[in-house]
Amino acid sequence: MTNPVVKAKNTKASASLGYHVFDSRMAANSYGFESLALIVSSLRRVADGYRVIRFAQFSETDEDTPRSMRPVLALIMAVCLVSGGVAAPDETSRPVVPSSGIFPAGKPSAYGDDEFFVPEIFQGHLSTTLERNAVRLAINPHLGDVRNKEYMRLTTGLRYGLTENLEVSVTSDLYFSHGYGEIRAFKDYGVANLNLGAKINLGEPFLAGWKVGAGADYLFPTGRPPAELTDGLRHFMPYLTFSHRLKLHPALRIFWGVRLDDVVETSVQGTFGKNAFQDSSTGITGGFVIDRKNWHYTFEAAYDTTRLLGRTATDVYTYRPGVLWEIPKRNNPQIMSNWLVGLAINSTFAPGSRSLGASFRLRYRRDFKNLFRHISSVSVVAGTP
Repeated sequence: MTNPVVKAKNTKASASLGYHVFDSRMAANSYGFESLALIVSSLRRVADGYRVIRFAQFSETDEDTPRSMRPVLALIMAVCLVSGGVAAPDETSRPVVPSSGIFPAGKPSAYGDDEFFVPEIFQGHLSTTLERNAVRLAINPHLGDVRNKEYMRLTTGLRYGLTENLEVSVTSDLYFSHGYGEIRAFKDYGVANLNLGAKINLGEPFLAGWKVGAGADYLFPTGRPPAELTDGLRHFMPYLTFSHRLKLHPALRIFWGVRLDDVVETSVQGTFGKNAFQDSSTGITGGFVIDRKNWHYTFEAAYDTTRLLGRTATDVYTYRPGVLWEIPKRNNPQIMSNWLVGLAINSTFAPGSRSLGASFRLRYRRDFKNLFRHISSVSVVAGTP
């Protein structure tokens, strides 16, 4: 028989616990909206600055170098303002992650969603970010350049987790002459461009289950790269993305987002691909990702237009189904190796123009944090008498 005194105490404790949980949720929700207001205010300031910069005429002389760096400074200031007011996601949602492993469906990867951001394969920025103090290196050789270009590109990127909800990245297209054309092998080499990026995980400020991420990239050519490796434009590309993993089907995640591409002409000569914009544009994208252990099936649909920001009125529609395969280790299929393979069908439609092609990408990834830890442990063992 249940003691009525004990039962009353348990009931009172449960009610108190429920009240505190409800109160903490309300406080977190209120704090999330305050953070969102701060972010909107910061983005408005950056947008006002860029509205002035966008119509300015920049030259490549030394006297104008400080003016050409204004977009970079604006991006850095926006990151500092926003990161100070965003609450970090609950650290308990991060799984205990080995140096490299296959993450179960419904569990966020400690490497963040941009681990699977591969140009021409999957170009959707999702919400989660790299764990704090983690460093990830990615190298993507463009094997098709051997047949299509005089130079071969090595897209090399470095991502760093500043906090649990903020990551920064630096990416560049390194290039060298491969020798299968008219230019001798390694006679010419260099850095074609530089891409500075930042992304913030805002958690779920609007609807439960819908994660929100915001970020920006600033891409610009460096030096005088070959015209076939660049479009010769500076790009400032902020974006806002929403993603939701279905409870009944945790392997399926849907997403959508909006983006902006503000371009500024430079004196660097470049070439443009088919259906590629030469003007500022805005766009909306949506799709889904299905996770099956080390297989990831993706689909993206996007609409981009120059009608809002550009001097022209061009619309482009893109459809991109694809698949990403994290190659497992031979001696342990439950642990993934450092290699990722991607394949996608790219289809773009514009008035009077249509493009259809396939893309194949091979990427090497490395966790510097665990690499340094391993080197340090080896050094300690080696120095032990």
